[in-house]
Amino acid sequence: MILQEKMEKTLQNSSITAGSAYSILAIVCLYITAVVAAGIIKPDYSHMVNYVSELGVSTFRYSWLLNTVLIMSGISLSFFAFNLHKSLPAGSVVGPVFVLLWGFSMVAGGIFPLDEGVKPVTFSGWMHVITGFPALIALLGGPLFIGLRMKKEKEWHIFAVLCFIIAGLTLPVIVINNLLSSQLHLDGLGQRIQAVVQIGWAITMALGVITISKREERNNDK
Repeated sequence: MILQEKMEKTLQNSSITAGSAYSILAIVCLYITAVVAAGIIKPDYSHMVNYVSELGVSTFRYSWLLNTVLIMSGISLSFFAFNLHKSLPAGSVVGPVFVLLWGFSMVAGGIFPLDEGVKPVTFSGWMHVITGFPALIALLGGPLFIGLRMKKEKEWHIFAVLCFIIAGLTLPVIVINNLLSSQLHLDGLGQRIQAVVQIGWAITMALGVITISKREERNNDK
């Protein structure tokens, strides 16, 4: 009886963890859709030149599209960070904390929209810029620490390798982003290249959790 209750609890926890991972995959699709749709609607907007955050400025009629998705993304990432920590092989909490930081940054980005013209003038504009730094810090350190947790168990090795690849790409991509912005004024292109790495990291973590959760469910069914 006790063993059965433990198995049911394990399956329930596994389902919740997998559910939070599926929410990450869903929110990635929602984020991309919102950015593309808002970019089409906003007059004179260029994905090559303009920052994503410019779709959330208060003067844009449909700014709620991006800002709502940013808040939803942040909440999903924060919830996922706790479940990721429980799902990963035992180890340092640093990696999941980086994911939590990323989530905080996304929520703040949606609550405090960027000012028109990009340069911060209002309290909201300054908060948008300042609270954006945790996401950058998370990208710089998160993939490495998550990869180190993953490599402790064989089942996670492929996802650990992907995290290490992403960790290796992060700094060069940030440099490319800055060069495209400062030298060619292609702020949007540089930011989107960096976003591909961030999204790749999120998908890697989510797929890892889903794969391991399904494997645990199959083992418990035997």
